[in-house]
Amino acid sequence: MKLFMGIMLAIALAVMVICVLATHFKKHPLKKLILVILSIAILIIFNYEIVLFLKNERWNLFAHSIYFVASDWLLYYMLHFSIEFSGGQFTHFVKRNLMLILLAADSISLLLNTVFCHLFSLYPVSQYNGEHFYAMDTSPFFYIHYFIVLMLVVFCLISLFHRAFHAPLFYRGKYMTVALIMIVIVAANILSYKQAIDFSVVGYAIEGTVLYYCVFVFTPQRFLQKTLLLVSGDMPVGLIVLDVEGEILYNNTFAEKLLDKDHPILDDSRKTLKSWCHDKYFSPENVISKDYKFYRGTDRLILNIQFQKLTDNRSKLQGGYFIITDRTEEVNKMREERFLATHDSLTGLYNKSFFCKNVEEYIAGHPDEILLIVCSNIKDFKMINDLFGTDTGDVILKSCADIIRNEENNALIYGRLANDIFAMLVKKTDFDEENFMLQMQDVASAGLKNGITYPLINYIGVYEIRDRSIPVPVMCDRARLAISKIKGDYHKRITHYNEALRDNIRYESELISDLSNAITQKQLKMYLQPQVTSDGAVLGAEALIRW
Repeated sequence: MKLFMGIMLAIALAVMVICVLATHFKKHPLKKLILVILSIAILIIFNYEIVLFLKNERWNLFAHSIYFVASDWLLYYMLHFSIEFSGGQFTHFVKRNLMLILLAADSISLLLNTVFCHLFSLYPVSQYNGEHFYAMDTSPFFYIHYFIVLMLVVFCLISLFHRAFHAPLFYRGKYMTVALIMIVIVAANILSYKQAIDFSVVGYAIEGTVLYYCVFVFTPQRFLQKTLLLVSGDMPVGLIVLDVEGEILYNNTFAEKLLDKDHPILDDSRKTLKSWCHDKYFSPENVISKDYKFYRGTDRLILNIQFQKLTDNRSKLQGGYFIITDRTEEVNKMREERFLATHDSLTGLYNKSFFCKNVEEYIAGHPDEILLIVCSNIKDFKMINDLFGTDTGDVILKSCADIIRNEENNALIYGRLANDIFAMLVKKTDFDEENFMLQMQDVASAGLKNGITYPLINYIGVYEIRDRSIPVPVMCDRARLAISKIKGDYHKRITHYNEALRDNIRYESELISDLSNAITQKQLKMYLQPQVTSDGAVLGAEALIRW
């Protein structure tokens, strides 16, 4: 039995030494306390290993005293640990100075017992097939020591159980485990402290190992695992973890929706997202991070997929994970913003700035082509808005846009410059004036369909690009300038810009600007031209102003 117990204690010592060495490399507020407790437990186990094989009664008596002294201080530090481990709520209830005095007095008394035997004495017994042991005979004073020990145990248990019942369910197990093992050790000690062999000594190794596990393994790893599951489960991105065989080990809630078999997500080759991930996992790529296009029914999805293969220290594949972000809404919004920045929101045609930019690039890239800028303008469009409402006016503008999009126009680039003004870039060789004019007058048919009885006339101005250095907005202005000369003419609907037209308009502008000066300088004179009958009677006069 001695040999068996010796082997058990040797194993317990080895386990405790491993725990001590492992604790040295940890970073934790309770590290020093754990080291002290484990070191005292090692002393107790090692001391009892000596007790088993000591034959000298006096030395055996001393070894027993050391055992009890070490047990006192182990329980003191266990109380200290229990309070810190439980959040320090009972610190102000425990009078540590008083406890230190009691423990110091008890320790001195236990050491003096080697001389006076006032607490306990040993007597030889023969048990377990005649093996020699020393059994303990206690005096009433020994129970003072036991009272101190039980007081420390009770304080420890109160602290641990209080924390266990007030902690979240996840943490409750570690407090309960430490407390229950302590109860088992104390019970075993009470039952066997007078016996030849105290089997409760092995319990110190178990308790020390449990303390190490609860502080450094159970709480950090389990908490980390649980936290990762909680965090990843509610993440607004999909997380798919694969094992070495490419099978799904874990997917969070978001990923579960993406992998829904009833509403599968497919790529261009009609492959499901799950199959796609499986194929990527076994592809040569170790890392990917880019946007991919998928479809769910008729809806197009843009998924940003990040993939990472996981390898061990020998570069052997262990698994991998996918992080999937649904960027559909973001991409669509970006496209919409980009579209609105370059297109007219009502008609979908290019806006003025983007039209001019594209025309400028086309002109620069095709220096040998003869090109035309064609602008259209609806007569009295403001009147149509006033009479029939802006909704009806918008319908007319959309109809104009549809006519301009017509492939028969052969327009290279087209856009809406402002209000009812549209512009196109057309090759001169592709411009059929008669056909083009007929198409642009289809706006009148659109008006009739929407109950507009007001005559809709679409005037067209054409500017031939001869000087390519002129800014495109100026080219458009010249095409519109041509329109200004035929507005109000119900017979002529299309006109071309020429230099004479520009000179006439410039001359008219100069006259108008000079007119105000002429009035202030009294350069205008009025002449009366008489109106007479056939017999010479004056009926009135016509007033004429001459400059």
